[in-house]
Amino acid sequence: MKISITPKAKQFISRMIRMCGGTKSAGMRLIVGEGGCSGFTTDFSVVEEPQQSDTTWEDGVRLFIPKECLPYFEEAIVHFVETPTETRLIVLSGRKNNNSCSCSSLPPD
Repeated sequence: MKISITPKAKQFISRMIRMCGGTKSAGMRLIVGEGGCSGFTTDFSVVEEPQQSDTTWEDGVRLFIPKECLPYFEEAIVHFVETPTETRLIVLSGRKNNNSCSCSSLPPD
């Protein structure tokens, strides 16, 4: 499994952990599911430790990924989007899906 986390996403995750009072061992549990044409749906929570079946990914920040979400993280990019109309984490998977459009391309920094 190879995950890339953009600098903006790392900043957001670090900020959320601090704001939630997380310790150095805390991380973000990131849940991903099918989201249709615009990419995947994401949900997250700051937790002190992973659940037993979670995989831990560390690259400047700690991500805890539930076992059932692992396929979505194959060659994935985790990015943070902040515009006047939205603020969210997005996960762009490297999985090839010929039945979807390309509208979930990575926004510019």
